[in-house]
Amino acid sequence: MQIRSKLYLLLPVVLACSGTDITSTDVKPQFAVMCSPPRATIPNLVAVTRAKNSDFTANFTVKNNCGVKLTLTLTASRTGAITRINARNPQSMILPSGTSQAASVSYHTGSPGTGTVVLTATTSRGVPSWGSQTVTVTN
Repeated sequence: MQIRSKLYLLLPVVLACSGTDITSTDVKPQFAVMCSPPRATIPNLVAVTRAKNSDFTANFTVKNNCGVKLTLTLTASRTGAITRINARNPQSMILPSGTSQAASVSYHTGSPGTGTVVLTATTSRGVPSWGSQTVTVTN
């Protein structure tokens, strides 16, 4: 009888531990994404409308989501109604794993139309990635 009474004492504890709320107690380590080949990520910027014959700047974010440090060379290019690239800053960067850095491209608009500003980040192993911004040029 004593064993049975002791079991009854444990019954509320057992029932409390067997509720429907299932919460994982597993430890889940954070791992960096392995990229093959390792490369930067440059999200595209939202399209903009700009006045003709003027200077503007596109501000990109260069990200390293890979598990290794990236050494990058930045270049900029243009299409259409963007008549020239004035500058890019910086011209190169070193991004440790899981970090990001701002990069800007200043450009000049020409006649009305549509153009694109493109930022390319090339790794020391020659692997490119790019982001762009579409620009509508108006009067």
